[in-house]
Amino acid sequence: MSGATMTSAPVQGVGGGEAPALDPMKFREVLGHYPTGVVVVTGIADDGAPVGMVIGSFTSVSLDPPIVAYLPSKTSRSFARLRESETFCVNVLGADQEHLCRLFAGGGGDKFADLEWTPTPGGAPILPGAVAWIECTLREVLDGGDHYIVLGDTTALGVQNPAPPLLFFQGGYGRFTHGSLAMPGGVDFIRSVQSAELLRDRLEELARKFSAQCDVAVPDGREGVLVFSASRGVSRTAGTLIGARLPIVAPIQPLLVDGSTVSEEEWTATGLDAEARSQAIEQLARVRERGWSLVLQGEMCEADLEDAVRRYSQQPRTPASDRDFIGKVAAMAPQREPESISPDEVYDVLYIAVPVQDSCGRTALTLKLSQLPGGVKGTEVLAWIEELQRAAQECSEQLTACDRHVEPGA
Repeated sequence: MSGATMTSAPVQGVGGGEAPALDPMKFREVLGHYPTGVVVVTGIADDGAPVGMVIGSFTSVSLDPPIVAYLPSKTSRSFARLRESETFCVNVLGADQEHLCRLFAGGGGDKFADLEWTPTPGGAPILPGAVAWIECTLREVLDGGDHYIVLGDTTALGVQNPAPPLLFFQGGYGRFTHGSLAMPGGVDFIRSVQSAELLRDRLEELARKFSAQCDVAVPDGREGVLVFSASRGVSRTAGTLIGARLPIVAPIQPLLVDGSTVSEEEWTATGLDAEARSQAIEQLARVRERGWSLVLQGEMCEADLEDAVRRYSQQPRTPASDRDFIGKVAAMAPQREPESISPDEVYDVLYIAVPVQDSCGRTALTLKLSQLPGGVKGTEVLAWIEELQRAAQECSEQLTACDRHVEPGA
């Protein structure tokens, strides 16, 4: 195979005719439905500097002898330097190492500057926190179209961090979860749900007072979960979105971006373009400064938003469904977080939300008012915000009191 000359012939279609050429973007989209692991291949270039590149096409080839392969792009400048190294190391990234993936996928700069890497027996860098590492000597580089097929003889390997790996699927990153081990919600999540139940009377009173709907969402990892809903003072279960999970990603759920749940960097790492990301960061700064979030009515009304949430919650979660949902809510950007509410202007409010802090100052849950009357002056909107914040403060005090009665270790 190493000495073979590779040629391409016309693809024969049904009936012996020549098949039409494939659209490269369509090819990428369809093949993107097959998940792959993410690795960083590292080595030492001729000038003695460490070099590394992200690879999504890595595979084992042979057990005896132990051979692996990875497929770098022919235009990759990183591979041009990595090819100088007789020894390379394949670092299997963990699900929590998306930041490393983005670091090595970016261009320019010393990517090893702040990394305390360790060498393999042959000297190639092992990245900190990588799930596993495989050291290889270069065996052969083959032609693979617009990529090379790099074969390596495995000389050493090990598991460094037995954690779930980082996966690439449908153009996005994710993690593997074993179905039999998947249980939504940890201790903090369960306590927050219990807290929402304790606040039922106050929340029903709030919904009744404003003839509106009052919802409670609780953070769980990198998602917000709807756990309570009252409409016009009556708690609702049937026909609602109780249990619906939404990602805590820009531009939605800014109140849950408090560092303890999701950081600003994680919130904005959603593939937004530079303009949309800048706008989301500005809106997040406004929310943090004033302590409330507000979205005005626009092209997407309350019913449209609820329908989008229902569709998103009822279908399997994939990067494609995430992008579709986030794209819909991102289109509401002009209506999100207005710079100010003028007392004399007239507003149609889609919803208002405020955070409820626990005894440690973290956002334990959020209160949201929706289905509010339209065409109201700013003075009334500001009154809604003030009342909602007052309720949040009362809820926070109640949570703190409950925490004080919980014995340590209970």
